Amino acid sequence: MKIIQSLCAVSILATGHAHALTECYSISGSMTAITRIAPATYPPTYYVHAGSTGYSTSPSVFPSFSSPSWCIDTSMSSPTLSGIFGDFVPYSISFNILGGLGTAVVNQRHMVFAFSGGSTSWAFAGPGITLTLGQPLSLAGTISQTSDAILDFDADYASAGTCQSSFGLCSEQDEAFIAYPDLESFYLTLTISPDGNTLSGSAVALDHNEVTNTLGHIGYSFSFTGTKL
Repeated sequence: MKIIQSLCAVSILATGHAHALTECYSISGSMTAITRIAPATYPPTYYVHAGSTGYSTSPSVFPSFSSPSWCIDTSMSSPTLSGIFGDFVPYSISFNILGGLGTAVVNQRHMVFAFSGGSTSWAFAGPGITLTLGQPLSLAGTISQTSDAILDFDADYASAGTCQSSFGLCSEQDEAFIAYPDLESFYLTLTISPDGNTLSGSAVALDHNEVTNTLGHIGYSFSFTGTKL
């Protein structure tokens, strides 16, 4: 019975197209959190604001993102997830150390991330069907967490951010924030509805600061929904 249920769940994704192995969804989502990831000698505090701004410690207003299509190969043995993860509206990240003694603001005017690699698997529990990409990550953990999935900074569409700071904090975070803003560890779960027409889920990504552990590393979380094209 369990095998039959699993086969039925996969067939949902084809939704009447007997030979179709790939379904694509338009995506809307939002960043939901940003935090420091240990170790960090001088742990920064982060504030995120939609739009381009100066340095600000007002409550975070997280930016939205969209994608024209995530395409899911519904192969039973080796599903794949491909496409642009998200094209973000302009946003800024303000951060400080030592209670505000050192401050900086990074403006990301056009951030675009694309999926890159990662192990995938299906789960058949409850209504719908769940796809996971990568290995579990937590914003409460340390940078020793790893996942084989990556979010790549898409240089074909995106533009690098700009940074202004005191105490040289921009040079401290150049690689993590600006020069190479790839998110080197990524974990995503999404659940496709029983009729195959919609999906929803969440993701966590870690940016490994390759320069130094002085300010630590950066963790992000996201939520999203999708509609079949």
